[in-house]
Amino acid sequence: MKVQRQVTLDDGEVRDITLNEVMAVDGYSLAAIDTDSISLIVDVPCMLGATVDYMYFERDYTNEGPDYATTAAEQVTQHNTLTLYLRIEMDTGLFKETELLTKRAYFE
Repeated sequence: MKVQRQVTLDDGEVRDITLNEVMAVDGYSLAAIDTDSISLIVDVPCMLGATVDYMYFERDYTNEGPDYATTAAEQVTQHNTLTLYLRIEMDTGLFKETELLTKRAYFE
């Protein structure tokens, strides 16, 4: 799973968020049920990975040269809990619809 948009943080910019590991299904709520499907809201603890891009600005205090910008990238992983909406076809067990309800993931 990848997130295509970039999120700006105070210290860096996150890109390429990936789902590295699903730990378990921590809890669920029944959202709806009908003749052919069941809908659940599921809490899933997981390990997310991300690439964080940093840019540091260094000033030239001698006033003799230009200021410098240094870039760096770092791979980080973080435990997060995602909330998902799932609609499952009861006859086959196939997912008919999925939606990620969690809108924010925090990386330290």
